[in-house]
Amino acid sequence: DPTQSLLWQLESAQLSARGIDIHLFGSIHVGKREFYPLPAAVEAMFRTADNLVFEVDPQAASNPQAAMRVQLQGMLTNGQTLQDVLSAKTLSNLETVLASMNIPMANFINFKPWMIALLLTNLQASSLGYDPLFGLESYLLSQKPPQMQILELESMQQQLDMLEVLDPEIFLGYSLEEFSSSVETMASLVEAWLCGDKQTLQEI
Repeated sequence: DPTQSLLWQLESAQLSARGIDIHLFGSIHVGKREFYPLPAAVEAMFRTADNLVFEVDPQAASNPQAAMRVQLQGMLTNGQTLQDVLSAKTLSNLETVLASMNIPMANFINFKPWMIALLLTNLQASSLGYDPLFGLESYLLSQKPPQMQILELESMQQQLDMLEVLDPEIFLGYSLEEFSSSVETMASLVEAWLCGDKQTLQEI
């Protein structure tokens, strides 16, 4: 339905009194060239906005120093390996998933579980032909009018700190259990996003 999208408008008496318009747009971090341009209503709203607010500023996240910080924080310390932080069952599941992609377990043995979960998601998205270069953030940045300000809801460090407090066994274990079915799920998510199919997204 070309009239549908995941564009929402916030409404309140306070916003109206102050003459402030706030719109939310559901996003995906990867995509394909043919996803763009966005629906006309979204493009029009975007191009007339004063501020573009991301979850995390992609410009900061793509900074080489930020990438190095993520890499360092995603590594186990004090000589630990995955055998020290994961159960035998989760290790076995990880080995099976990596073997299905012809990746040696040794390549991941010193990564923290949350880092592995993120890497696996990226690898899977790439295998389906999705690319961060065509994610929504990249597109919006490339189309941003010069006067538009970039804001963020969280910093990269806040996101890393959140990942650090997640239970490693539960987080990675769940990701591995869902891995075999997540290819179909990811395809359904992207298709629903493209169509503005809110019902399907809610069900997923």
